[in-house]
Amino acid sequence: MTTHPGARDPNTNEPTTIEPTTIERTSVAGAAPLRVGAAPLRVGAAPLRVAVVDDHDVVHAGIEAWFHQSDRPISVTRTFSDADPDLPARIGEVDVVVMDLLFDSGRPELDLLRGVVGAGHRVVVYSMTTDPATILEAWTSGRCAT
Repeated sequence: MTTHPGARDPNTNEPTTIEPTTIERTSVAGAAPLRVGAAPLRVGAAPLRVAVVDDHDVVHAGIEAWFHQSDRPISVTRTFSDADPDLPARIGEVDVVVMDLLFDSGRPELDLLRGVVGAGHRVVVYSMTTDPATILEAWTSGRCAT
């Protein structure tokens, strides 16, 4: 275990230790996708199917506009604006989940992230949080990108 300078438990604000993790990576030259506990992305002309989880409508609209400008077709097929514990079961069949960590509770929804990852979804965390402990917890929860 190592201690990250400034790392604090998001619930108690006490200094915390971080357990190192191993992440499978492949080189860009190998053309294989980054893989962290999920199946590789589908490759081809079909649109990439994305679910967006954030409690702000403007974020949903901004992400959709950003995806619309992509060279590869990306379709937002599901949107959610709450941190409901049943969310992982409601997401359905998508290729990627883009989600925030901060909702109405004001604390990071790391259990929700773990539930979405545990349901087999590939996750990109998109959040304004800058807390090192929260970022490291998201990183070790099995997400694909933060």
